Amino acid sequence: TFGNKDYLLHALDYLTDPDGLITARAKQITIRPLDKIKIGEQRRQWQLLNLAGPVCLVLFFGLGRFYFYHRKFGRTAS
Repeated sequence: TFGNKDYLLHALDYLTDPDGLITARAKQITIRPLDKIKIGEQRRQWQLLNLAGPVCLVLFFGLGRFYFYHRKFGRTAS
């Protein structure tokens, strides 16, 4: 009465579309070579970003949580 069976059949038909799989297999993917000079110039910047970025994010969210926790549940003068 609610069309759940039709919805499920159409969803399965969409997910198992044989024409879509054939066209996906026929695609040509070209790999572009990287610029060696640009890689050498920006290597340290990307290394620093990938090493320090996550650490800074964790510290930022940890300090923010610490601040808001102590602001909400901190000692009150009574």
